[in-house]
Amino acid sequence: MGTVPVELPSALLKAANLEEWNLSQETARLLALELYREDKVSLGRAAELCLTPLAAFMDFAAKHGVPPLRYSSDDLDEEHRSTDCISVLSALTSDERAAHSSDPSIDGSPDSSFIPRPKSLDSSVVR
Repeated sequence: MGTVPVELPSALLKAANLEEWNLSQETARLLALELYREDKVSLGRAAELCLTPLAAFMDFAAKHGVPPLRYSSDDLDEEHRSTDCISVLSALTSDERAAHSSDPSIDGSPDSSFIPRPKSLDSSVVR
């Protein structure tokens, strides 16, 4: 990956509390973080662009008040449905699980005699 020289006012560096010895790295991280915050790149791509390991970039994002993981309300609803389903399945005895897993009517449809399976669960996990 190529580099580009950039000139910045010294007052800006002082205001941002950036030191010259790691200026390029910190500036790259801040720019990549802003791209991620504005949803222009993914978290992984932002880390890649500033040549920072993903885990370190996630820490950097969190320290700057940017959540490294984003869940939409739909994602959160799906997680709740998944955990509810898993909780119910965990409470079943092995005989009950076996009886339900062999029932072809259990397909997640509303008229099912059992709880619906969330889309995110693989059928191999439930059976």
